[in-house]
Amino acid sequence: MLVFQTVVYLSIYQGVVPTADDLILMTPELLKNQYNLDVKVQHEVIRINKEEKTIVIKKVDTGEEYKETYDKLIFISWGKSN
Repeated sequence: MLVFQTVVYLSIYQGVVPTADDLILMTPELLKNQYNLDVKVQHEVIRINKEEKTIVIKKVDTGEEYKETYDKLIFISWGKSN
């Protein structure tokens, strides 16, 4: 749960959230059900085509690549690159 801990510490340190008790832990499934957000974890965006509104995504654990379309694209990265 390193990513969650990093978000908690950075949010509190930066004053975005007063305490960890003010954060709500949500899974990708809950975000989809509640807000219709399609959240990917352990995925890497390889290419973005702005004109076609498509991205090529790589699953980190299997190396499989696939293409998806998007309406709006939001990147959130709390990991560190190699």
